[in-house]
Amino acid sequence: MQHKLFFLHIPKCGGTSLDAAIRAGYSAPADLIAHVRLDPVASLRAAKLAGVDAGVLSQSLLYYFMAQAGVRYISGHFTYCETAHRTFGSEWEFITLLRHPVARWFSHYFYNRYKPGEHYRISEDLPTFVTSPRALRLANASVLQLTGRGMDEILARPRQCAFEAIANLEKFALVGCLERLDTFISQFAERYGARLDVPRLQTNPAPPSLQAAQIDDALRQRVEEMCRMDVQVYEHALSRWVRS
Repeated sequence: MQHKLFFLHIPKCGGTSLDAAIRAGYSAPADLIAHVRLDPVASLRAAKLAGVDAGVLSQSLLYYFMAQAGVRYISGHFTYCETAHRTFGSEWEFITLLRHPVARWFSHYFYNRYKPGEHYRISEDLPTFVTSPRALRLANASVLQLTGRGMDEILARPRQCAFEAIANLEKFALVGCLERLDTFISQFAERYGARLDVPRLQTNPAPPSLQAAQIDDALRQRVEEMCRMDVQVYEHALSRWVRS
């Protein structure tokens, strides 16, 4: 593929599998790099060593990657950056994949609760974790990444921040929803001339029966309330790119 694509990867939306499928379509001569991916572990470590905010570092890396002549595909857990879109938007097309926020929240919790590695591992049981600040950030992952706003500002101005996230999403060339991945694959093929073969990667280590046994109605309602702003963004994406 020759198109320059930037995939903003929101965690637990099937992005690892989609990223692998898109990267498979890019190749480059031995002396060039066709695709680059922001490694979250390495970037966090680098930010600590440099004494800078991890978000500031990732934004700088995004500028650097987009400015490189040989790079044609960028992916990672970046935050939407208006400067990057304004400066490079004529060369690069932005794409992303969403998932219903409540399903995404539970997937994120159970994956990090039961995975073998320590990176971003969750140690608390579900009733304890749901009351934590991290739980609130997971519930608002789309608004956080699509606006770059802090959690305090999102809580203070929820309606405005949700609208800002939607407005920024409108600047993307293609947005998909995991629950309708078939539609995204068809739209991707029509727009970019490449049929994606999406593998199934990073499956959840917690079986459905274990998850269901820990979720009662009261806890689910609490998660639904925390996710209400991300749900607005998700429903807009459904109506705009999937159901249109």
